[in-house]
Amino acid sequence: LVNQVSCDFFAFIPDKGYEFVSVSDADYDIESFRTGSGDRSVYKTFTSKYSDIDSTQYVSGFQFISGEAYRLDTGITDTRGSDIDLIIRTWGETKLRSFRVGVLMFKRSA
Repeated sequence: LVNQVSCDFFAFIPDKGYEFVSVSDADYDIESFRTGSGDRSVYKTFTSKYSDIDSTQYVSGFQFISGEAYRLDTGITDTRGSDIDLIIRTWGETKLRSFRVGVLMFKRSA
């Protein structure tokens, strides 16, 4: 049994101060995410073509292997100049089959 939720919608004009990037389970060896044991994290740094950026991240899709606990935490851990750092994390007995996380980067407002 696999439980899945997928949805996303962001309206923005590309190359008008906005930039979209994403990361998925295909970018990592996430076999440990499927075991359902302990704290498991992966990280990714994205570099924007813009300097002095801000960002927002969102989960756009994930699948869990059947079980009782579904835990998923994502976040931007740091923003420096044109770089942002993303973390994707699960813990406990959660068994994560797959994920996709998007990041919308944009020029910081004055």
